[in-house]
Amino acid sequence: RNDPGSSKVYKCASCGLVVDRGCGTGALAKYLAAKGHKVVGVDLSASRWKDEPGVIHADVMDPVFADGFVSHVILSSVMHEVYSYHGYSRAAAVVCLANSARELKWGGSIIIRDIWSPEEDGATLELEFDPETFARLNDFLRCWPENRTTLPILSSGLAVLPMRVAVEFLAKKDYVQHWELELREVYTALPLSFYREVASVLGLTVLEAKPIRNDWIIENRWSKGVSGDLPPYTNQLIVFEK
Repeated sequence: RNDPGSSKVYKCASCGLVVDRGCGTGALAKYLAAKGHKVVGVDLSASRWKDEPGVIHADVMDPVFADGFVSHVILSSVMHEVYSYHGYSRAAAVVCLANSARELKWGGSIIIRDIWSPEEDGATLELEFDPETFARLNDFLRCWPENRTTLPILSSGLAVLPMRVAVEFLAKKDYVQHWELELREVYTALPLSFYREVASVLGLTVLEAKPIRNDWIIENRWSKGVSGDLPPYTNQLIVFEK
């Protein structure tokens, strides 16, 4: 491990190293390690797991490993935080991906999973909300930093929302315990077209770039207090190869 603020660069064995950038509590890294993978976590937060062996206390944005020493980089529910906590900047997301790509071996991969970010193509959804959820929606529309929507109320609790706004709200509406913090984050800023463009700039091959649907999330999260035609997808998966 290095100390916060250190410029030390790690040289690791090149045989199958998996780096979980933004590992948080370490749940995914521990799962992969239990499957026999050689895993190193990277996280800046004060999570309980960061003091265990195999975790580097560093910003996911920063260079951490020497060039070409990593086999796979995982960014699970991380890229929207890179965007949100670095000035709502796509440039910050590019820097994060560029540093990850530099650290990869030839033939290595970057695996990204996040909230689905719809392209802003004019698609809308008509949704009906129970009173509590509708009040939270109005609070969200007032406070979310990227909102450009004037809520067209058809009747009490019924609204037409752009697809991106609908996904953003449905994905965060149940995090009431940390609601003010959630309002600062932008989940849907980086659509698949962004990742394809970045891959071209960085010289990476796109192996996969698709939206995916988790029916459990739809049933147990997004449909709570909401009815109507819910978004067709919940998450997105991107895989780059160097």
